[in-house]
Amino acid sequence: MPKKPLLPHYQLVIVDEAHKFLQAARSMYGVELTNVEIPKLATGINGYTTGKSNKGANVHRIVKKLSGQSERLFAHLGAQISEELLASQGLSNDEIDEMERLPVAINPEALRHLKNILALASEVAEATADSHVQANKKKSRSKALWQLDRLGERVMGLRKHNQNIYWLENRQEGEVKSQALCAIPKNLDERLHKDLWSAGIPIILTSGTLSASGVIGESAITAGFTRAKQTLGL
Repeated sequence: MPKKPLLPHYQLVIVDEAHKFLQAARSMYGVELTNVEIPKLATGINGYTTGKSNKGANVHRIVKKLSGQSERLFAHLGAQISEELLASQGLSNDEIDEMERLPVAINPEALRHLKNILALASEVAEATADSHVQANKKKSRSKALWQLDRLGERVMGLRKHNQNIYWLENRQEGEVKSQALCAIPKNLDERLHKDLWSAGIPIILTSGTLSASGVIGESAITAGFTRAKQTLGL
């Protein structure tokens, strides 16, 4: 039986609050990896798997290696940022920690860590799927295998360093602090044009703040939307 589409058939799209559209597009087309998700996933897998899989792979050891690669990746990115900002802007480590978004480059060492994470995530998935777990933990294992699969897809996206713009994001939820390596494609405008604007379906973008021109007149209004048109691929 074919699945129903998420949206019903439509002949017109109206996007309200369109000044937030770019942010939503970055979220949809972007990819991220946080420094807390792999350790959390590893703790769960260690909790319901035995030491070795049926084929003899040491699940806990591979999981530990995966967590270690995540730690080394974020330590490397943090050290890279600190050195650059301390040298170029004279910021202290405390001031750097307070910044929400920090530009970061994906150099060969970072790529090596991402490559190792990808390989180890595959090993963990294979070993976990082959391990004996109690009946009441099978759903947890299925969820972990799905998470490992999604992790692999995101890491593959992060490895496309020539196609992405990267930054490191400091976050805090309650008392929990975390960091996220984020990336969006450099050709986001082209992607939006291909996927949306060139589809032959009328689309209306409406917003009170889509243009910040503030000058009355047809030519001024046209100029005021220049930035929005460029970033959204219109």
